[in-house]
Amino acid sequence: MKKFYLGALCCLLAMGSSAQIQTMEPIATLNGFFSLEFIHGKFTKNGEGMPFTGVKEGNIYKIHFFDKAFNIFKTIEMPAAESDEYIYFLENPYFIDVESGAEFSDYSEMYVTQTLFNNDEKWEFFRGKRDKDWNISELDIVSEDGTIIASFPYIGHDGEAELQIVLWGENTYLIINNSTKAPGEDRVWYSDIYLIDREANSVKKIASTPAMRAIPALAERNSTVNVTLDAETAKNGGELIITDSNGRTVGRSYVEAGQTSVPVTTDRMGSGVYNITLTEKGQKVENARIIVK
Repeated sequence: MKKFYLGALCCLLAMGSSAQIQTMEPIATLNGFFSLEFIHGKFTKNGEGMPFTGVKEGNIYKIHFFDKAFNIFKTIEMPAAESDEYIYFLENPYFIDVESGAEFSDYSEMYVTQTLFNNDEKWEFFRGKRDKDWNISELDIVSEDGTIIASFPYIGHDGEAELQIVLWGENTYLIINNSTKAPGEDRVWYSDIYLIDREANSVKKIASTPAMRAIPALAERNSTVNVTLDAETAKNGGELIITDSNGRTVGRSYVEAGQTSVPVTTDRMGSGVYNITLTEKGQKVENARIIVK
C-alpha cells in the first residue's frame, strides 16, 4: 500500500514539473510617469472613472488622461508661474459618500475633476496660491481654460489643513478643515463648509466655526489672551477694541492685513466680562468675549 501511494505521488510530481509556467506580459508600459491616480466616475461628464497622472515639464504642468488601454487620450496644460506663486499639487481631497459609506483617502490625489463644481466639459483642478512667506493663503478652483471658478481662504502653511469632498444625498459639500496656532498655545481647529451647486455654477458657504476666537476665554489677570482670526476675516486688517461690561474702552490693538493672531494682555483689566471687537474703518467685523478672573 505504501508503494502505491509513493508511486502516485511521483506521478503527480512528474506532471507538475512538466507543466509550463505562464509568463505574464504587461498590456502597457508608461514611461516617464511617477504614478497613476484615479478620478471617481461621480466627477466625470460620462460617469466613468479613469486614470490620470500629473507631471511638470519645464515651466508647464501637464495632466494626462488615459483610456482603458492606457493610451493618453487627453492632456491639459497649466502654466507654472516662474516665481512659484502657485502650487498645483497641494493637499488632496478626502472623498466621502455618506449614503454608500464609500471613502477615498487623500492618497487617491483627486486634485482634478470635471463635474464637481459645474456640468460643462472642461476639466477643473485645485490650485494653491502662496503668500509672501510661501504659505498657501488661498485655494482656487481653476478651469482648464484658466478661468477661476471659486476661491477660498486657506491656511496650509504647516501641513495642518485638509480638504473633504462630501456627497450626501443630492448635495455635494466641500469642507476645508483649517487650524491656527499661536506661539506657546495649543492648535485651534475650525471647519468651513461650502455647498456646491453644479447647476448654478456656484459655491455657497453654509456653516463654519467662529471666525474670531479668544483663547483662553477664561483668563487670569496679568496674562496674555490670544485672539485668532480666520484668513477671510483678517485679510483687510483693522483694529481690536477691548471694552468692559459698561462699554468703556480699556485697550486697543492694531491688526495688520492678513494677521491671524493678535496677543491681548489683561494687565489693565479687573475681574469681569470684556468684549473684543474687530473693526475695519470704524465698522464692526467680528466679536469675541473673555472673562477675567
